[in-house]
Amino acid sequence: MVGIDKKNHGRIKMCFKLILERRYSDARGLLKPSDGCQGSGIGPGVKFAIEGIINFSKENDLDLEELKKLRKLLKSRLSSTWNDDFDKDYFKTWIDFINFLQRQTRSDER
Repeated sequence: MVGIDKKNHGRIKMCFKLILERRYSDARGLLKPSDGCQGSGIGPGVKFAIEGIINFSKENDLDLEELKKLRKLLKSRLSSTWNDDFDKDYFKTWIDFINFLQRQTRSDER
């Protein structure tokens, strides 16, 4: 993800896990600043994407085939030269979530 350090990358992956477990408030809690720091180090594009993923997963079944189509669309949008960091983080977070869901689905099938 654009400008995301390893610590925050791990927090985002944990958010994905919590979302799949339907623990939405816990996922939101991970996005808040921690360790008494002013900022969480997680940009607004990522935060908005996580909120969107939470809202989407509350209202819809996570149909992997439909999400794969969304991933393809988001990848094409990600390649636009008109994107700023917010857009890149937003699209990349959604893509990462779909990839995470796909990996979880594969491991559950084993």
